[in-house]
Formats: sequence, C-alpha cells, structure tokens
Amino acid sequence: MTVAAYSTNLSNIIVEFPNTTGWTAIGTGGAGLNAPETDYFIQGNNCISKNAFASSVKGMIYDSSSDQGGSGTDGAYIAWLTHAAPNSLDTKAGGGLRFLIGSSSSAYREFYVGGSDTMTFQGWEFIAVNEASTADNTTGSPTTGVEQTFGALWDLPSGGPTKGAPNGIDAIRFGRCDIVIEHGTGADPAATLSGVLTNLETASNRYGLLAQRKPGGAFENSGLIVFGTATNAVRFDDSNKIVFLRAHDHVTANFNTWEVRNASSAVTFTNLVVKSLGGASRGRWVSTDNATLTWSGCSFIDLGTFGFLAAATVDACTFLRCDAITLTGAAALTNCVIEDTNVAADSAALVWNVASSPASKLAGTEFVKGSAATHAIEFGTSAPQTMTLTDITFTGYNASNGQNDSTLAFADTGSNVTWNVTISGGTTPSYKKRRAGDTVNIITGQTTVTLTGLVSGTEVRVYDAGDGSVIDGIESSGTSFAFSDTATNVVDIRIFHVDYLEADIEGFTIPGSNTSIPVQQVFDRNYNNP
Repeated sequence: MTVAAYSTNLSNIIVEFPNTTGWTAIGTGGAGLNAPETDYFIQGNNCISKNAFASSVKGMIYDSSSDQGGSGTDGAYIAWLTHAAPNSLDTKAGGGLRFLIGSSSSAYREFYVGGSDTMTFQGWEFIAVNEASTADNTTGSPTTGVEQTFGALWDLPSGGPTKGAPNGIDAIRFGRCDIVIEHGTGADPAATLSGVLTNLETASNRYGLLAQRKPGGAFENSGLIVFGTATNAVRFDDSNKIVFLRAHDHVTANFNTWEVRNASSAVTFTNLVVKSLGGASRGRWVSTDNATLTWSGCSFIDLGTFGFLAAATVDACTFLRCDAITLTGAAALTNCVIEDTNVAADSAALVWNVASSPASKLAGTEFVKGSAATHAIEFGTSAPQTMTLTDITFTGYNASNGQNDSTLAFADTGSNVTWNVTISGGTTPSYKKRRAGDTVNIITGQTTVTLTGLVSGTEVRVYDAGDGSVIDGIESSGTSFAFSDTATNVVDIRIFHVDYLEADIEGFTIPGSNTSIPVQQVFDRNYNNP
C-alpha cells in the first residue's frame, strides 16, 4: 500500500531566466532581450522575452556552453514558446514560429513548429523536436551531432506589433519526455490523470507533457506515459476524460506512447476518449508486461498501433481510424467497434497471433472496413489451425475469397496446413490464404454424419468425447443412422447389436462438410453358439 507517485526523467537546459547571460539576439535591429521577464511566464518564476518588431524574422538563441548529447531514442528537446500577436506570424509551413538547435549562436538548424494557422489564440505553445529529424532550414554550418545552442525565431512577413515584448521562451528541457506513474495500490487512492497535474505538472515546474487548458477541460499530452515500472506496479483508474495527443512534426513515430509495465499493474479506463491530432507520431499503446487492463466504453480515434496480452479485457470500445491491433496473448476484445483501420492494403485491422482459439474472446465485436483494401482479422503463425469465431459481425469486406479485402487472412506457417474456422453466430466471412497449398474450411451451422450399412435393430449412441454428454442416439436403427454436430468437435460413437460385436468409433472429429461412414458389423459367433 503506497501512495501514487508521479515523476519524469527530463533534464533541464534552462528553466529560470535571471538575466540575459548566454543569450544572443538574432536578426536585424539589435538586441531587445528582457530577462527576467515577470509580466508573463508559464512556469517557474520568469521567462525571457524579446521586444516587438514587424515585417522581419528575428529571435534569440541560448548557448548552454556544452553539447547536451542528444535526447535519446524517441526523445525530444522541448520548450514553451509564445507570441502575443499570432495573426502577425507567417503560417507554420512558412516558418512563422521556429525552434532552433545548433552548435553555436550563428550555426543552427531551424524547425518549423507553429504559425498563424496553429496559434489561433494568444498563449504558450508546447513544442518538441528530435534532433535527428530533418530541419526545415539551416543557418550557418552547424556541427553534425552537436546540440549546444537552443532558441526561437518569429517570422512576421508583413506588419506586426510595435510595442511591448510579445516574443517569449520558457523552460528548455530534453529527454524521453516521460511521465512515470507508480503505486496507488492497496487502500491508497489509485493514480489518475488529474494526479499528474497535482503532483508533477505544477505551475512552479510545468513540464508540458500533460496539460489542461482550463480545469475540467480536455487534456493535452506529448511524449511517453509509463504505467508502472520494472520495480514498481501501479494501480491507475480514470474515467470520463478527453485526451488529445498533440501533433509534432519533428519527432519519431514512437514519441507519443502509452505503455504498461509490471505484470502486477492494473490499469482501468472507463469512458475515456483519446484522439490523436496527427503529426509524425500518432500515439500507440504498448503492453510490455501482462498487466491487468480493464477498459470499457472508451473511444480511440486516429491513433497508431495497440498491443494486448492475455490479461487485457477491452469491452464496448471503439477504435476509429487507428492502426492495427495485435494480440499476442488471448486478450478479450468484446462488443467493440473496429472501423476504417489505418493499415496498408492486404493487411488486417486485428492480428490474432495466439496459440488458442478466439472462441468468445472477440464476441460481439464489429469490424467495419474503410476505403482501403484491408482484412478484418489475420491469423498469425502462432494461431491454432482449428478455431471458433463467436458472434462477430463483418461489414463492407469483399465476399470473394483470395482478395486483399477478403474478411479473414491466414498466415504462411511454412508448410501446408488445414485451417478450420467454425462460425458461431455473426457474419460468414470470406478469406485469403497466404500459402497456396493451405486448405481453409469456413464451417457454419451443423455437419451431418451418416452411418451406413447398419444391421437393422442396432443401438447407436453418440457422446461428446470431452465431457461424455449424449449428443444423439437411437434404440433400434434401420440400415443407416444420421446425427448432426458442430464441426471440429470430437465424439465417441457406440454401435451395439445383441447378435454382433460392438463396432465403436472413438475420437472421431466432426468434419466441415456432411459425410458418410460405412459400418461393417461382425457376427458374434461366441454369443450365438454357446
């Protein structure tokens, strides 16, 4: 029982601005730098500002005195930037607001991070740039691999403010941009998103990784949220929240990530709405350890990939225009809607790469194809060759087999196999097999098995081989007897006549199509000749 804890591994470059030491003004017209700027700032006690200018490109850059060594895998250099007259800026594409990373105050790369079309209201903008991304412009000849100077440029192409100091920079930091959430176990309150704001993202030290525009409003998130660590589990429980994943153009694809660690962690989402705003990193869910996930009534919109293990239970959730969902453990995705998945042609919305049958694990889920030629479900090389799909609805997929948008796809296991898929309720699917020599049986309804060549008056009993229950039978047959059962089920058939030896059939697997079994009963000479 430990109180929830919230932390980050960010490193500071400069977060307080007592003077202009280390700063250089950029652009025609001289200095005009102000520090400490205490009239406006977003965190700490002050920021640095630059005086008003018009019809020009100007800014400021800070020399940290040494190479910072890079932001690491999927990390970024981050900062708060503002301009009090945003409509005076050029557009983002035109470089209205630029973040600078360089090796000196006169040699730096410029990354376009905002403009008049993104800063629609006056305020602070959170920006993130990975140093390995492609710059939009370069000044001088910055030394490759050296990140020592950091700053901003504002491009005002025509007019602009004539007084005051509307250009500001606050808190430059770098690292993986992670929020690490631990504990909240036992009788202590569970961790929440609001807990991040209360305990980590405070006004005195605002990192910007999670923010709210106003109390009770939607959240904005950038970077990595880690639920639990290798050493400490977390109990996280939150509901009825809206989270927007910010759009950053100059980060890696994995920059925006939510990840669960520690198999003892428990993460409960109820009625959460999470939407990606685009950019280079759409956001993804990673299950590093088999933690208990309990998600219900959630909506995930325009996100990247999701990976689930066996202890995940996802019910009545919507995945709209997201990337593929991959199950490498028998997670339950029930009563969900998976629609217009953002995957390449001939790929699938959901990949079942689990050694057990889906059975009821996907029950009640609806797959809705978008405009791309994709599959609903792909069965990976680890999937069993005999499976059941229960109450799954498929909408919009090609009814013909062998197409890029046939409903199901079957992986190439490296050798010819027979796939038997029994459909229990829901929609009958088409399929595409990756290996030409495979056989796919889509089994719907019941299969009829007929025993022929019986001696009249024979007693027949059909038992489920698993639990021994009686499936069908007859006291006194004619020359044939027929029964029906679900394909792939295994049965034991008892065949008895007083004048003949028993002719039992044990361990018979019901095939995918109707079949006949000839029976040859042997006269019992010992019984008839005492």
